[in-house]
Amino acid sequence: MSIIRTSREYGVRYAKYERHKMHETHLIEPIIKGISKHAAEEGAKIVTKLRLKIGDLTCVKESSFRETFSLLAKGTILAGAELEITFFPSTRIEVVSFDCE
Repeated sequence: MSIIRTSREYGVRYAKYERHKMHETHLIEPIIKGISKHAAEEGAKIVTKLRLKIGDLTCVKESSFRETFSLLAKGTILAGAELEITFFPSTRIEVVSFDCE
């Protein structure tokens, strides 16, 4: 649930969330959804390994990314998948490949 308030002093709207969402969440959710859909279409039961390239300019910390991925992947076809992460000079995240069973 979100609560929207307007700051009279600055005339700006901002949201205060009851549950804090990590920066990485909005980056990881589409990856999980896309890979889950593609893997299911191929008849896979589980994704065992996921290879990603993460841009240095995304301001993503590897440890936070791994932790958030692990939490968001629970209950999906990617639960327990090994992450292989490579950083490169960019502002984007690329899915290089993934292994399925």
